[in-house]
Amino acid sequence: MLNKWIIRNATIVTSSGEFIGDVAVENSFISQIGSGISGCFKKEIDAQGKRLLPGLIDPHVHFELPVGGRVSSDDFYSGTKAAVQGGITTVIDFTTPFPGMSLCESLNERIECLKKSVIDVALHVTVCGWSKKKEAEIDACIHRGATSFKFFTAYEESGRRTSYEDLFEAASTISKHDGVMLIHAEDQSALISADRLKSDSFSMYESSRPPKAEELAINRMAVIQKETGTRVYIVHLSSEIGLTSAGRSELLLETCPHYLILDSSKYLENEGYRYGVAPPLRDKQNQKALWNALSHGKIHTIGTDHCYFDVRIKDDAGDHFT
Repeated sequence: MLNKWIIRNATIVTSSGEFIGDVAVENSFISQIGSGISGCFKKEIDAQGKRLLPGLIDPHVHFELPVGGRVSSDDFYSGTKAAVQGGITTVIDFTTPFPGMSLCESLNERIECLKKSVIDVALHVTVCGWSKKKEAEIDACIHRGATSFKFFTAYEESGRRTSYEDLFEAASTISKHDGVMLIHAEDQSALISADRLKSDSFSMYESSRPPKAEELAINRMAVIQKETGTRVYIVHLSSEIGLTSAGRSELLLETCPHYLILDSSKYLENEGYRYGVAPPLRDKQNQKALWNALSHGKIHTIGTDHCYFDVRIKDDAGDHFT
């Protein structure tokens, strides 16, 4: 009885619906779900009026991420501790390959960081560019248990971009293993450099990364998905036009809380640089379209894209989206 306890009168949420009932736990495992469960329990929790959900999965986080000469402020201890406070019991982070590092080497390096986690963690493998040798590297990662691979259609200046021709080759390789291809979908050709704008102030940030960039990249990925049969997952969908371009395709779509809750008017505030995300925040019309798509099952997941930078780091960087 020492390790036996029960939650009573909760609104239990399952994949098929909700019902009011009890959940009994014994030796850290759910032993029974039902109504009016009898027995002797060391601890009873009355959850009347509260919802009881399974542990949530956040499919998109960035702990200890090196970027722009800085490192995101949450490590795998503080980040996972925060996650579990919000009911998230599994997160999926990413490898961070450095120049000259193989995919397996980046996987091994990142696995060492996971030891600080207080919850379950999985990893997507980040792939920068493409070459024939990466086919063997993907095969090796698959055998290690990593089955999802992230690519970029932007960030050419940092060497992260993969061309659409190479993405087709990569998709064909991944499909052989029934893996998943994650895509940061912003077409490089539609991005506008800061020197073509009035300034690199965040008031100009959305103009530098317009929704058109998302639309173009998603259109190309829909074709690649159809021709290769690969499971393609679009991360951080931000716009109505991007949503429309996915249309009747088989693309899997993710959006994020910041696109559902915040809008681009934040960039006009005095400290608008504190809201820097990529793709940028959009206007309320785009926000409304995302909510509508969620309610109709057209968006498949919500991932936080959690990449926390302390406000002091943001203030130090200042009002420069570059």
